[in-house]
Amino acid sequence: MPKKTVQSFSVEWLQILDENGNCDEALRPPLSNDEIKKLYEWMLLARIFDEKAFKLQREGRLGTYASILGQEAAQVGSALALRPDDGCFLLSESPEPPSSEACRCAWFCNTGRAMSAAA
Repeated sequence: MPKKTVQSFSVEWLQILDENGNCDEALRPPLSNDEIKKLYEWMLLARIFDEKAFKLQREGRLGTYASILGQEAAQVGSALALRPDDGCFLLSESPEPPSSEACRCAWFCNTGRAMSAAA
């Protein structure tokens, strides 16, 4: 039986920074140098937080934790795109509220259910 090509395709790759960190100015986002520096600082902070949270989870001192290692730019960039009236929700399948105050606030926003301060 003869071979047939079922599908042919190509993959395009858009590279804004080259291997040496030089930016293609035509593709540079409309951000000031200060804004870009602040984004980098937030990505670094996210990496540090992620490392600490991952270690705490491995030590059994933190519940389920999904690492964002290597995805810091996606997380920080997504947060940058939020407007003040946008909603942001936790992704959790648990019907029970989390233990920390910040997570309880996000859980309430996600579920719309109030909880006692002792939860």
